[in-house]
Amino acid sequence: MVHSCCAYNCTERHKAGADISFHGFPKDLLFQFKWIAAMRRENFIPTKSSKICSKHFTPDSYVVSGWSSKKQLKKEAIPSVFNFPSSLVKKIKPRKPPAKRKITSESEINIKTIKDDTSSETTLL
Repeated sequence: MVHSCCAYNCTERHKAGADISFHGFPKDLLFQFKWIAAMRRENFIPTKSSKICSKHFTPDSYVVSGWSSKKQLKKEAIPSVFNFPSSLVKKIKPRKPPAKRKITSESEINIKTIKDDTSSETTLL
């Protein structure tokens, strides 16, 4: 069976001797949902043959085992490197700082003063 990447706008296919690996979707439903959300594909339901290539993972998503020269994907790794068109890129608008409130006079504020024998406290209503 030929493996191809199911990520949006990725045309990678398995080639003998290539330095690209293909990873199946995790069986843990929480991580599977995170992978699907990261891919941003509408109505995508992964199958047993659905794979994502290694180009979509950062280098720190892998661990090198001592007994093999192959990289192994960490269990908690989530694909995060994608080539989305500008229509799918989330636009983040910077937030404005909160407006400063003005107090015009003390007569507009109701102040209740409670005096105790030892101390006095001021409470705003």
